[in-house]
Amino acid sequence: MQIKPCLYGVLMNFQGIAKLGPLFFLISIWAQGGSHTTVGRYVPKAIVRPIVPTLFLGYVLPTVLMFVPSAPNSFKQDLVLEWQFTTILVSILLFASTKMYEKNEKRSDFDVYTVDDVSHLITAYNITFAFSIAYHALTMALIMVATGYPVLSIIRLLLSYFYFPAPYPESQEVAIFTFHKLDFLFAFFSGVLYGLYNVYHLRYKALVTKQTAVVICAVFGIAQVVVGPGTAIVGLWWWRELRVAYPGKDDMMVKPKT
Repeated sequence: MQIKPCLYGVLMNFQGIAKLGPLFFLISIWAQGGSHTTVGRYVPKAIVRPIVPTLFLGYVLPTVLMFVPSAPNSFKQDLVLEWQFTTILVSILLFASTKMYEKNEKRSDFDVYTVDDVSHLITAYNITFAFSIAYHALTMALIMVATGYPVLSIIRLLLSYFYFPAPYPESQEVAIFTFHKLDFLFAFFSGVLYGLYNVYHLRYKALVTKQTAVVICAVFGIAQVVVGPGTAIVGLWWWRELRVAYPGKDDMMVKPKT
């Protein structure tokens, strides 16, 4: 089974994303080490081929169903609960799909030196990027339309007690909101730092020039506001995948070979 995502999906429900996110990032940084080689980037085709349908079933479909007005509230509540364990569900789906593809795949010890997995990965990044933009735009539009509803406010994301109804400053709802606000904010900042570190790591490996690294860091920072943190990290990973797969090129955008 895909152990790390599955384990992360379980632990984040006990300690929150704010604690598990930075820990996961630190472990990832430690695992990368200081190696200058890009060998080990290869992802077996039995894994990359089912990524898109797995992401659709695990993330896209439940999210879309949440916004269906005619869906019963009980069904939406079940979807919200399912979201708490989405990483586990996706890991199980990907594991089962991988086993099916492995039966018909011819593997070679030299596969790790090829880039025939890149086109599948880029397709997954493109679809995830488009979905993330649509979700961010829909969320922001909902907040803008519901300006008179105090629960939906960007300002209240930063200021816990801004515009709360006077009789409920110490209510359980306020406490829960504050917890989730801090949880997501710390996860956001750790995600930004992790993304910037990966740009630095590519520069450290001499896979990009200093100018390219500075431009990408600036774009990554601006994207946090324009398209949202999720879309920004997907876009960064899309670019990073191409840089690692094609280390001899220093262009901002590299077209994957099929």
